[in-house]
Amino acid sequence: LDLVQLPADQPMFRLAAAYAQLGKEREALALFAELRRRNPKFVMAHLFFGQLHEAAGKQREAIEAYREALRNWHGDAAFRS
Repeated sequence: LDLVQLPADQPMFRLAAAYAQLGKEREALALFAELRRRNPKFVMAHLFFGQLHEAAGKQREAIEAYREALRNWHGDAAFRS
């Protein structure tokens, strides 16, 4: 994550990612949902949100999150070259 420039919500993002790694999907999803609400252009939040839904077998939710990531791909500083 150090190579990626994260927005001001970096601590919340790192906490959500830590919850996901620990298998605490409910906590991770809640934080990623809040990050998506606060900053709709935060592509990484959409991607992680989608991955958690995909892992839980919730394909529709995962696809929507991935679509939202693609819609905002160029709006996120982490993905500008």
